Amino acid sequence: MACSNLLHEFPLHAVSSESQWSLADLNLNSWTQISLAQEYTTLVYAPSQPITSSQNSVTQTASTPPQPWACPNCNRRFQRRQERDRHLLIHLPYSIYCPSLHCAWRGDRTYGLARHWRNIHANYGPVPQWQQSQIYDPARLVRLILCGALTVEDAASIALSIVALRAMELNKVELWQNGWGRRRFGQ
Repeated sequence: MACSNLLHEFPLHAVSSESQWSLADLNLNSWTQISLAQEYTTLVYAPSQPITSSQNSVTQTASTPPQPWACPNCNRRFQRRQERDRHLLIHLPYSIYCPSLHCAWRGDRTYGLARHWRNIHANYGPVPQWQQSQIYDPARLVRLILCGALTVEDAASIALSIVALRAMELNKVELWQNGWGRRRFGQ
């Protein structure tokens, strides 16, 4: 699948049959097509060979369902694609910041910002919206990693460059000396 297709942000689990994309464009050998309705086609993961314990970092038991979604960086496996995508965020610098001028807080979850704001800056009014507090969009980098256009290291380097530029724009260079935030590099 070409990365330019990902930029159109169509979901992999539901591709419209009226769309310009076909299932052949997805080039996914381990997927089975199941038609649920005339206007949508659903893709279901069906590996041609079962996942063995040597392929999986977590030993499978009879009660443990297969975990077909692997992190391209650390090979950790997940049951759901969304879990793998969320996991990839640990390999990138924090993407959300506290908009308070002299606050160094950064994180990667909006609920973390809300908790921080309520605990530290409650006197300044309501919790800021995430759009006001976003350093960069990690979802775009995750999509580019998953389609093979970027390695995790390249994506992290791009994100660190954006963090440095935003630190200068926001006058937080001294507060954000560590581009990663509280997160250690290489997690």
